[in-house]
Amino acid sequence: MSLLVREGLVSTVIPVSNQAVLSIKSVESVLAQTYRPIEIIVVNAGASHETAQRLSELAVKYSEVRIFSQSNQALCAARELGRLNAKGEFIQYCENGDVLLPAKFAAQIKALKLAANSDVAYGNTQELANESTEFESMFPFFLHKRGWQTANPLYRRSIVDLNGPWLDTAFYSGWEYDCRIAKLGARTAFVDQVVSAPEKIDRAESQGNKLQLQDLSLVRAKIFRHAQSYMQLEQRPTEIKEQDWQIFSESAFELACECALNGLKAEARAMTNISIESIGKKTPRHRIFLMMVKWAGWKKAAQAIMASQKN
Repeated sequence: MSLLVREGLVSTVIPVSNQAVLSIKSVESVLAQTYRPIEIIVVNAGASHETAQRLSELAVKYSEVRIFSQSNQALCAARELGRLNAKGEFIQYCENGDVLLPAKFAAQIKALKLAANSDVAYGNTQELANESTEFESMFPFFLHKRGWQTANPLYRRSIVDLNGPWLDTAFYSGWEYDCRIAKLGARTAFVDQVVSAPEKIDRAESQGNKLQLQDLSLVRAKIFRHAQSYMQLEQRPTEIKEQDWQIFSESAFELACECALNGLKAEARAMTNISIESIGKKTPRHRIFLMMVKWAGWKKAAQAIMASQKN
């Protein structure tokens, strides 16, 4: 689908399921933006009749709200449907309950225009403002963790179209999405003010949840390849240094052990291999672990490694 992009327009894509109150809160926060022009693309991803009805009422009341529906409930498909129907020069993604502060679009578009070579503008997130880090490029920072939550960044349409659809995972798809943008050499513009407030802030790492571990393993593997591609760019904004690869290798090895403890042998093997490849060698810990895997299997090898770290 090819749409004529409207200069200056901000398109906000909001996939909606069954949380009517949270969905309405997100839509209303976009409508409250001091910046215009805007459009809000709400994608019904299996919402209840009540939720769909309330959103339809908003669309009747506000011409800036457009409603679309999809046959399946996958959030990645909902976001892609929204992107394909967006007419804006700038793209904003929201999740149920995400609240945008009123001056968000105005501040971020100003930052993007001042830094003409920038592709993404970001700011502080409410409750996490003291943890914000300013970075010119998403790598190497995003190699270790995602630097913002979904509602925080505002993207230029051009970089979003190059990036394509979101990954079809239940967890961590936003991290992989942004690292895919990072591998293109995208530059960022920082706005030193609070721009978003998520409904819930879940900062807990996955512990024992197999689906989370499977998704995290897949995402980390893809991020590793994205980082490798980034390092092949001739005009990359920043460097991924040896220390960054070392930190990545250690976190991949820890994930390998956690996967092994939970019976995810394929993921444990993949993360072990990436841990080794990312630094270009097997460390003594790698050698010991792989030797124990041969003798006792993945789970017992991981138990032994984890026990040795506690001593």
